[in-house]
Amino acid sequence: MSALEAKLELEKAIAAGSPPPAEAPRKLLVGSIQQFPEVFQPRGPAGYASNAHVRDLAKAPKGGHALDAITVFWVGSDWAVIDGHHRLQAYGAAGWRDEVPVKVFSGSLDEAMGYAGRLNSGVKMLMSNPEKKALAWRLSTCTKLSKARIVRDSGMSDGFMAGMFRTRTKLLKEKGMSLTDIAGLSWHEAQKRAAGSTTEADTIDRDAWLEEKAQVMANNILKALGKQGQQKHEVLARALEIYDSRLPDSLREFWNDERGEVEFIAEPSDPNSEF
Repeated sequence: MSALEAKLELEKAIAAGSPPPAEAPRKLLVGSIQQFPEVFQPRGPAGYASNAHVRDLAKAPKGGHALDAITVFWVGSDWAVIDGHHRLQAYGAAGWRDEVPVKVFSGSLDEAMGYAGRLNSGVKMLMSNPEKKALAWRLSTCTKLSKARIVRDSGMSDGFMAGMFRTRTKLLKEKGMSLTDIAGLSWHEAQKRAAGSTTEADTIDRDAWLEEKAQVMANNILKALGKQGQQKHEVLARALEIYDSRLPDSLREFWNDERGEVEFIAEPSDPNSEF
C-alpha cells in the first residue's frame, strides 16, 4: 500500500470516527497506541542500526524507567503514534506493561505528517539524505502542505523543494499522470519520468540502491566496532584515512553533493505560482 492510499484510508477512518476526547491524555497503555508507519514513519525499513537503537532505548524501561513522551494523534477511535516509533518498540522489547507518557498533537492529518517528519529530520537518530528526500516527496504528493512548510518539516533546502514541486507539476500537467500514480513513484523515478526517460535502466532508484548497500556496510561496521566508532570519532576518522587516503576528499565531495541544493529540472519558475 502506498503512502497516499494509506493516508486516504486513514482520512476515511477519521471522518467516520468520533472527535478526540475533551481531555488530552498524559499517559496511555502501550498496546492501545496504534501505528500507521506508511503515513507517519518517515524512515525506511529498520536496519541493524535502527534495531541497535531500539535495544539501547529498551535498557531504560527494563530498569523500570519510562522514556521521553511519545507524540500521539487522534485517528477517529484511537490514538496513533506520530513520533516515538522506536520508543514504542523499545517498550515492547522490554515487556513494559504500565502506561507510558504521551503528548498530543492537535492539528490536521497533513500537519501531523509534516510534524512527524520535522521531528525525525532534526537531532534524533539522524535521517539520511535519501530518507529526507523520500520524506519531502511523500509530503509533496500526499499532503497539501506548502513548499515552505515542507522545507521546514523535511530539512531539505528551498531550492531543492522548488525543483521537486516543478517535477510534480510537470508530471501532472505535461505527462498527464494522476496524483495517485505520482505518489506511487520514488523521487528518483519521478525525476526520470519528468525528464522523459522511462527505460528500466533509467528508472532504477539510485538513492534506494545506495541506501541499501550503505546500510549493509554500516551494519558490518557496527557489528565489528560496536560503540567504539561512535564514541571515538577521531580514532575512527584516522582509521578510515589509513584504510583509504582518498576517502576524506570523497566524503567531503559526497556530503556537499547531498545537501539538496541542486534543482533537478532546470526550468524558469513562474512568479505567479504558489510553488
